[in-house]
Amino acid sequence: MLAKFGLILLVLIATALAFLAGALLPGKPTTPLDPTATQPATITSSGDGTTPAAKQTDQTPAAGEADKKTAKPITYASLTLPNVLPAKARFGLQIGLYVDKTQAEAPLAQLQALGQPGVVLTISDPNQAQWALLAAGPYAKLEEAERQQLAIRRGLQLGYTPSLLLLPPPKPAKPPADG
Repeated sequence: MLAKFGLILLVLIATALAFLAGALLPGKPTTPLDPTATQPATITSSGDGTTPAAKQTDQTPAAGEADKKTAKPITYASLTLPNVLPAKARFGLQIGLYVDKTQAEAPLAQLQALGQPGVVLTISDPNQAQWALLAAGPYAKLEEAERQQLAIRRGLQLGYTPSLLLLPPPKPAKPPADG
């Protein structure tokens, strides 16, 4: 009985000391736990089927080259659902985030095996690292995307419910070349 009381007392003292240590820390922590919380990521559609390398630290393309090869970035915040939905919105469900497009191919195939459409978007985070975002969709109506959330979660055996996204509009079709 005395041993149990001693153990309980020890746990209470350790908890109180941990609380006091945290309360006495000077200022705010210098590194945020979620770097994307203060800086939105940018997303570009991978319409040409190519995904830049996962980490490009030493090789930065010239400004002219970057403009020719990549589409204008879309902020990740623009993929969140607004209070008033646009008239011709395309909805999606975020399935996963991968280092590169090749890692997203197997989950995309699993998604398509369930009879679901899918798209891979290229994301550039605030540190200019490239990521591949796999999204189910596009769906023409929000209700349709919401109905698919549980089916996709169960079908892919996800440990989470896929988040709703507002997908960027499709790229306009290129006119045929005259020649």
